[in-house]
Amino acid sequence: MFAYAVTIIVNMKIYNLWLNRTHILWRARQVSVLLRPSYRYRCSNCKHPINQPRLNYILDLWCLQRVWILLLAIAAEFNSYDLLDVKMLDRRGRPTKNIDYARVAAILKQTKPLDKIKLNDNIEEAGENKMQFQAVVGNPPYQEARQNTSDNPIYHLFMKVAFLLSNKASFITPARFLFNAGKTPKEWNRKMLDDEHVKVSSYERESKKYFPHTSINGGIAITYRDTSKKYGAIKFFRPYKEMGSVADKILNYKNFESIKDMVYLQNKFNLEALYKDYSKAKTKISSAGSEKRIVSSAFENLTEVFSDVMHTKSSVPICGLFKRRRIVKYIEEKYLERGSNIDHYKVLLSSADGASGTIGNPVPARVIGEPVVLDAGVGYTQTFISIGAFKSKKEADNLQKYLKTRFVRFMVGTLKATNGLKIEVWSNVPKQDFSDASDIDWSKSIAEIDKQLYKKYGLDKKEIDFIESMIKPME
Repeated sequence: MFAYAVTIIVNMKIYNLWLNRTHILWRARQVSVLLRPSYRYRCSNCKHPINQPRLNYILDLWCLQRVWILLLAIAAEFNSYDLLDVKMLDRRGRPTKNIDYARVAAILKQTKPLDKIKLNDNIEEAGENKMQFQAVVGNPPYQEARQNTSDNPIYHLFMKVAFLLSNKASFITPARFLFNAGKTPKEWNRKMLDDEHVKVSSYERESKKYFPHTSINGGIAITYRDTSKKYGAIKFFRPYKEMGSVADKILNYKNFESIKDMVYLQNKFNLEALYKDYSKAKTKISSAGSEKRIVSSAFENLTEVFSDVMHTKSSVPICGLFKRRRIVKYIEEKYLERGSNIDHYKVLLSSADGASGTIGNPVPARVIGEPVVLDAGVGYTQTFISIGAFKSKKEADNLQKYLKTRFVRFMVGTLKATNGLKIEVWSNVPKQDFSDASDIDWSKSIAEIDKQLYKKYGLDKKEIDFIESMIKPME
């Protein structure tokens, strides 16, 4: 007797919606609606405003006939977050850290009323009587707040559940994963981008157009998945068609090599040597003293380790932040791990620059911060990244010019969805020869080098005009 069901995961509650008109009319007076606080809704044909937080409001029969939707039940024994606590068991029957997605799906597929379902229910063998979900629509919780570190994304976990519940699913979520960016697992990002059943129904860089009081780096996307249809894998998401045509020409260029392999992250501590001389430093370094990376707060937290002056010939200058100012402090060489590009010339960039923007936000955008040539023997904290490991300063100077071109910054922008300059965003930037033997004349101005690059990769006037309209010049 039951018609198709749609599950909506919204505002941390699960709703069962029955789309059977006869059933709706029969249950019309028993409908309750749970609404998010601070929003006001009014049906255009109904005198009743709904503006109370957590209000159970009885809609009138006319409205239900109009929208043909019945909220038959609201989960009473659990919320969305609780679903993530359903864990797989080890051989001894103890919970592991892994979510048991199959059990979550089985729990939600029970035919008894949703408000009677509990997460510890004994699940019967699957059969014809299991609830069949025609579609899943969701605006799930986006992240889990954590102390002393950045928040952890969780929206992808609900999408996994949805894909087990139904062949059709649509979600509104942060869009960072479309650029293989953000903190969602790279394996999951790639799986979504390679899934031929997934398409992007809508993309908006300015998240405030959907959520006026919230700013979400990378924008918002509405995705739709239907296993009965093949849309073609997204592979690389490009909100503008010109991004696709330019990227295709670069990536398909003969002997293409990415500059990504030339990108280096922050220097690291030699913790064994450090703790031998500064045992108390262990209490100031994160991850119970096991964090080797020289994080952005190192200058402020380890004042006994870093000094303002060079005490010995073995003191190494380190670029970093102190009270939001870029400065150089010194650390003894023995407290550093070797093996990075510290002993070579390189180009330094801010690892996150909120004002640099992304393609389309703002117009035009810088995309990256100002690149600076760093001498051999100088290191840096997590505030920065660097590119290159050259024996000659001239090659580093040529790389600096290259990074300032609109061409390079546009190619970074094809993968950059947030303020951060992760290694992955450099994947589409082609490596060049920065010596005197290069096919690019590095003695020319930045604008002239751009023209050489446009010609080298066969870009047409429309593509060039698009790049120059989107990317701010840098001299």
